[in-house]
Amino acid sequence: MLSFCAILFVAQDCGHLPAPMNGTVTRGQTTYPNKLSFSCDEGFELVGSLVRQCGADGNWTEHQPTCNGKVKNDKFSFTPFILPALNKQRHGVRLHLKEFSLIFEQMISEIVTWMK
Repeated sequence: MLSFCAILFVAQDCGHLPAPMNGTVTRGQTTYPNKLSFSCDEGFELVGSLVRQCGADGNWTEHQPTCNGKVKNDKFSFTPFILPALNKQRHGVRLHLKEFSLIFEQMISEIVTWMK
């Protein structure tokens, strides 16, 4: 008598990864051992891992990266700490003034003082 044994392997799927606000994620397979990479829009810098890999356990490596805004000028360059208050909308960016108006006032004051 002739018998056959078949082993079926199912690829582990880690699921969808969202793009960071003000950034993009490469679209590809979300199964083990594939990788997805992240980038940020112009004027923003990536904080966190550039690449996340789907693990054999069905979980993504690393934490979700974020894109923080950069403000540049001939005299200074800094990353404002008020950018989490930004919300990307379908037609652009909306600022939540209540959340950072005092911080913004202080930043402007410090910039004016620094430029004197």
